[in-house]
Amino acid sequence: MAIAAAKDMNSKPVVTTEGTPVYETLAKKASLHKALDFSNIGMPITTLSGANSGNERHLRQFHQTRIFVEGFSGMNHHGKAEGQPATYLISANLPQSLSYGLSSTWQAPLSGMGNSTANAIMQFGSQLVKDHGAQIASASGIHRATTFLIWGGAKPLEMTIKIPVIDDNYGTKTVDDISTNLAEALEFLSCLCLPAEGNTGANFYTPPPSPLNFSVGWGDKSLNLHLRYARIMVQLGGILLIDNCIIKSINVSYPNTKTLIKHTYPQSISPGSTGMTYLTPLLAEVSITLSTIEAVTANAYSKMLWLKPQNDMSNVKIDLKEIWEGAKEVGKGLMNAGKAAVGME
Repeated sequence: MAIAAAKDMNSKPVVTTEGTPVYETLAKKASLHKALDFSNIGMPITTLSGANSGNERHLRQFHQTRIFVEGFSGMNHHGKAEGQPATYLISANLPQSLSYGLSSTWQAPLSGMGNSTANAIMQFGSQLVKDHGAQIASASGIHRATTFLIWGGAKPLEMTIKIPVIDDNYGTKTVDDISTNLAEALEFLSCLCLPAEGNTGANFYTPPPSPLNFSVGWGDKSLNLHLRYARIMVQLGGILLIDNCIIKSINVSYPNTKTLIKHTYPQSISPGSTGMTYLTPLLAEVSITLSTIEAVTANAYSKMLWLKPQNDMSNVKIDLKEIWEGAKEVGKGLMNAGKAAVGME
């Protein structure tokens, strides 16, 4: 599953899922789609006919936050583990405001050349020489080269989105009914940022899902280090598409716990022998902190802006043989340079 920009917005959707129509399919399946507000209502899911056909169903995404989760087998639904890899969807309105930052680290590698003792000796020494009539400018032990900066790495893109939630009664309608369901969405989100219980007697936690696909090898032989996998894609309207990311945390705030609404779950959508009914707060705010799995490059950010998948993000392949051969060539070059510097060549 991926999202890509179409070439002609008059004849094709502006942004659509590649392959199968994932959103349109999942939006009708209550077991796989959880909504945090009513942004699913008021705009048709299916394609309209006539002059209005083609674009209307796809304009909805520019007003929504969508979290697609693909290939994850550890999702819980009403306390019951799904157990099979599937694609899930959490949809909500866009946050009222949104901000994020891009940054690199810059370092001063020669900053250790001038310590405080050498600096003090140079300053007092230059003043002493000047006092005895020598024509010398006041000097310090801090050389300008110690302030030169070189690039020291980039950082992952991390942001927190705050989504206002209005809950409603799931009711007793069919599973195709579109409604909001905060508790179920929180259950999904918790599976993306919390560990799971180990399934062995050793009682080690199973880590939260990650899109990282790490391969290390020598020549044509390699070993895949594949952690608990899930491809998480977050679309923030037409602002940004963050592919292969991780969910670091969720925070839930209830502004008024006294205004409640009744939820009724029939047996058909509630695991167990009987349904259940209980009350939950009507209003809430969910804050989701997400991050790319690695440092963002200019290439990846360009794809984020134009709502294109970032397939290279999280896919890492290291060939130790190639690194070894490269290191040997660098060593030979340094050795030849050293010989030339001391006149051996």
